[in-house]
Amino acid sequence: ENEEHEMNQRELKARIKNDPDLTGSEKAKKLREVAAPYRKLSDEELLQLVRDFVAENNRMPERCDLLYDTVLKRFGPWGRMLEKAGVKEVAQSYLDRRRRRKEKRERHKEYRRQIREQQAAKAELGLPLDKPLVVSVWGSLGAENMNEVMCRFIELAGKKPGFALIHSAGVEGYEKMVEHLRRTVPDYEKNGMDVREYIYDMPRVMAAADLVLCRAGASTISELTYMHKPTIFVPSPFVTNNHQFKNAKVVEDAGGALIFEEGWFEPKELLKAVNDILSSDDKLEKMSAAMAKLAKPEATDMICDRIFSLLAENRK
Repeated sequence: ENEEHEMNQRELKARIKNDPDLTGSEKAKKLREVAAPYRKLSDEELLQLVRDFVAENNRMPERCDLLYDTVLKRFGPWGRMLEKAGVKEVAQSYLDRRRRRKEKRERHKEYRRQIREQQAAKAELGLPLDKPLVVSVWGSLGAENMNEVMCRFIELAGKKPGFALIHSAGVEGYEKMVEHLRRTVPDYEKNGMDVREYIYDMPRVMAAADLVLCRAGASTISELTYMHKPTIFVPSPFVTNNHQFKNAKVVEDAGGALIFEEGWFEPKELLKAVNDILSSDDKLEKMSAAMAKLAKPEATDMICDRIFSLLAENRK
């Protein structure tokens, strides 16, 4: 009886559409009338009708099979309706699109949270809120070659750079760098270039940073990924087995950083890379998201658990 009822639906629909005595508008009106009772059904009741059709006919319905095909539009495209009814496997491409949309929403949400933290930190530091902040740091003692690079970097940035800079010159290079800048760029501080001997309020400065220029030690990378900070690495060439470059390469391959090899780039190239990154909110957001994916916020717990596990084994 049910199968006959469904077949009658198809025949009735075809009869109305093919009736030579009805105009186009009259056909449309009649089809709306026969579909009207179905509009009162709940979503679950409609989807159950679709399931019943499949069970009784051993196939999925086509639009021409059902009087209420227009009512089913409430579930989206026909294929999506069949998926929601559970009679068609959800396409992997749809699941992938949904996953990407979810990841994008989460990325936007996290990036907006980070921006709020940055703005608060910039306000505490007395920095302009409308300018991105670049933090340049090369260890507590500094690095002579990188101080020379950053001197030229500051000179090239000019009187109206599109960003603020906090550069840690290190205790051994601070006086020499400041003396040089006072000769070549007397107004460098007015231009928003803050050269320090050491960054004593590092947590606040790093929170305010939009982009970081630094070495690529393991601890440094752990902190930067934890804070989701886009970075340009200049790995130290004076370390065992060039391990800093290898560290940085993992982050660069993931999309969170760029690598400039010391001695193989000009300050103008570094300045161009900084401006390119800072000029694109989308690029900053994607780099930040890539850093977040590499982060291991549970690392301390993992290490402690491993230590306690080894201690327990040794007691046996």
